[in-house]
Amino acid sequence: MPNTVQPAMSSALTEARILSLAKCSRIVTDRAEALVRRVAKLSLREVWVLLAASGQTPMTQKQLASHLSMNPNTLVTLLDGLEKTHHVRRLRNSQNRREQFVRLTPKGKNVARRVLAAKKNSYRTILAPLDDRMITTVFEAAERLLSAET
Repeated sequence: MPNTVQPAMSSALTEARILSLAKCSRIVTDRAEALVRRVAKLSLREVWVLLAASGQTPMTQKQLASHLSMNPNTLVTLLDGLEKTHHVRRLRNSQNRREQFVRLTPKGKNVARRVLAAKKNSYRTILAPLDDRMITTVFEAAERLLSAET
């Protein structure tokens, strides 16, 4: 086979694999959204924000947006909704009035606890065809991809 054909075939194969990854991403997202709605009655992105804000150290909106690699305006919209449903409170930083800390309310903490408690079973449900070793590999690959993006 001539070398001029090889890159085209390789490119087509690579494209097919990328499309397969995109399809896998959609399947995983759909399953995760269904599970989160069942456990928490919130969107996947809302739960993602709650989990990120559930640490011991309070985070500002800016820190939270950076940590989640999320557009700050998108985060504000999500926080507005979570505040209306009493999952979070925003508190002005007394040292820097331009900053607001995001804190979980008892309701938000309860949701975060329930989601974390369902975590192991949710991996098994979302990634049903994979064994534990493959799930670990998927998460390691995802972390590496995400770290390269930030």
